[in-house]
Amino acid sequence: MKHLLILIIPSILLLTSPLFGQETGVLYQYRTSTGLQWKTFGDGKVQPKYEGEIIYGEPNGQGIYTNPDGRKYVGKFKDGEYHGHGTYISPDGDMYVGEFSNG
Repeated sequence: MKHLLILIIPSILLLTSPLFGQETGVLYQYRTSTGLQWKTFGDGKVQPKYEGEIIYGEPNGQGIYTNPDGRKYVGKFKDGEYHGHGTYISPDGDMYVGEFSNG
């Protein structure tokens, strides 16, 4: 029984950790009737594209957001939005480097 608990407790801690479910990949942003959604398929020439850390199907952590209109953001994301330190570059080349909060 003691050996079983030694195996079960670390497994529970690992599975409930925020790192579980985290991956790195590419997502595309779609505008729908219910708001913005992230999907694993798309065309970066049409939809905004995200490359970076993903948790539960949304940008979370470090990543790069590139919009077909020329906007770009490199930095931290939380729940699919700019959040934390990052760099935003507008289509005309203007740049903001600093802290972002909830997009």
